[in-house]
Amino acid sequence: MGKKDRPASWHGVRPARRHAVSRQMIERVAERRRAGDWRGACAAAGLEVTFDLDEIRREHGAETAGAVTDDLMHLAPDLVRWHLPRGEPFLLPGRQVILAEHGPLELSVSTTSGGPAPARILLHCRPSLSAQVRLRRGDLDQDWTGLRQLWDLRCLDGLREWYGCSDRVPFLRPDGTPLSREELPAAPGPDDLAALTEWTAALSADGRLDDALTAVGVEPVEVSAWDFVRHRLAHVLSLDPVRLARTVRGLPGGAIIGRDTLCAARIEVDGGRLRLKALPARGQKRDLPWLAEAAWRRPPDLDLLWRGDIVPEDLHPLIYGVLFPGREPARPPGPPEVGPPPPVRVRCRDGAWHQVRFRDGRLRMPHDEEELRREEALRAFGGEVIGCFTVPAAWRGARGRLPRELRRLRSELIMMFRNGDTDGALSLLDHVDPRTPCGDHGTLLHLVHLVDHERVLPRLLDAGLDPAALDALHRTPLLVAIVEDGSPRLIEAFLDAGAPLHSAYGGVHREIVESRLKRDLGHLRDRIEPLLPSPGRTG
Repeated sequence: MGKKDRPASWHGVRPARRHAVSRQMIERVAERRRAGDWRGACAAAGLEVTFDLDEIRREHGAETAGAVTDDLMHLAPDLVRWHLPRGEPFLLPGRQVILAEHGPLELSVSTTSGGPAPARILLHCRPSLSAQVRLRRGDLDQDWTGLRQLWDLRCLDGLREWYGCSDRVPFLRPDGTPLSREELPAAPGPDDLAALTEWTAALSADGRLDDALTAVGVEPVEVSAWDFVRHRLAHVLSLDPVRLARTVRGLPGGAIIGRDTLCAARIEVDGGRLRLKALPARGQKRDLPWLAEAAWRRPPDLDLLWRGDIVPEDLHPLIYGVLFPGREPARPPGPPEVGPPPPVRVRCRDGAWHQVRFRDGRLRMPHDEEELRREEALRAFGGEVIGCFTVPAAWRGARGRLPRELRRLRSELIMMFRNGDTDGALSLLDHVDPRTPCGDHGTLLHLVHLVDHERVLPRLLDAGLDPAALDALHRTPLLVAIVEDGSPRLIEAFLDAGAPLHSAYGGVHREIVESRLKRDLGHLRDRIEPLLPSPGRTG
């Protein structure tokens, strides 16, 4: 698969597959599920339950409560998290996914909206919205009631068809290795779902989306915005023409596909005829529902497998078991565990290649103590330090070139924090120096509110990270924790550590801090208010 075949959306999905649904999370969810503890399974997957089953039983009767309970006992919350729509590495905020309907109630998950932190996932059981409200909400609502294979343990066999499998998984040989472009089929028959998926995907990657649509019986209609929408559907949103055609044939009237009103298309069903045309950004008709992304996009796992970015063993164990039932895995399926980073080759002062590596949480070089003292003295007197000796300082933010492998490692560490992967972050911190800058985010202390701070904060403070360090907006870690809804216990821990509340935008942030004091930090008022800058004064 060539570089031009790669959808832009892959940039976000690949790290999310490893860090947003980690191996440790999957194992904890499975443990709680085997114990019959659906609430514990949801908590292990980071789904926050917002309802009480006893209340549902009182208000809607035992039959409805029993049906909801049955769904909850077969819910795979880590699969929900795996399949939820994403933008970059993070969940799209402000979305609602309807899992099931039970009379006047719907079982659904939603993602919180707003703020720079990753969205939280809430599990609801509440009254269904009217059809008119859903039309107004547009793509903010996703209907998975016909896609139970994405979350219901009783329906996992449906994943084979959802992934487009026939006798094999699309884009893969029977042994699980990816097909080359030359091995993809030319004009396959309509009954070979895997080959048809491959063929239309290759056409789309070559800029021939219209041909791919026509091949499955969808007529693309040229309108003024079609060129833009065509490119975005094919190269950013990974439109699967086969999936789209199979889904909409049974829908009365058709549906709208896309991710927002700036790039949307209307597929109309008129008897056996399917017509797809771009919608203008303004003046859209609101008489058709938006089709859930999972019903018209190609599963990102297929793209990642095709390009070789992941191997079958990297898939969620439940997905692997359905897609590769006869294949002996090379290792237990699931996202790979975090291990010690490999050594990095660096050209040293004499031109020789040396290896630097992390050991005991510090970058170590193949030089003795006398050489290290000599280089430190040279640096102290303003001399130029080159080779191996520049790397530890560059890792901690000093001027100097940091090898690409270490830049990638730092990015992965930041990604773990930003995806809330506490287990992965702690595993990596067992091996690397946490005293590394995080770009605009400041330091890892500025990101600690995104993970389990009770496990991570002591590690960072013991390593010597400065609670007074500033991020790109001149905010301390304490202020970031307050304005980005860090937990009260984290804020209290920062205060106990003597963290200041400094901000160069004191007036603006003062209002946010005071709002949180009223909302849920009242018990810390006496400790926080003395640190606040006076109104109109920065710092």
